[in-house]
Amino acid sequence: MNHPHLQDDRIKAILAQPFGRFSDGEFARRRQGLTKVAEKHECDAILLCGEERSGTGVGWLTGWPTSAKAIALFAPGERDVALELLVEVLPGHRHGGSTRTCP
Repeated sequence: MNHPHLQDDRIKAILAQPFGRFSDGEFARRRQGLTKVAEKHECDAILLCGEERSGTGVGWLTGWPTSAKAIALFAPGERDVALELLVEVLPGHRHGGSTRTCP
């Protein structure tokens, strides 16, 4: 970070800021909206998918930027969202993954 522009105090102040995220209230509002959609269509759960920052449903609901393949399972009334991160070593060969819960 030796570029002259990065030495400007205004730029340093911007770079020192924490990564932005939506408020807990905003995430709750989104969950309420999905709950209404699920109830309207008599669904027990909603599956959201994302990959390489496209298919933004996962990030919209959880805040996870889907930098890899990810699916999120939202079930109305549940406190957590199940989030599965899929990892592939070779195309078409799933190597592994990890599961998280997002409050």
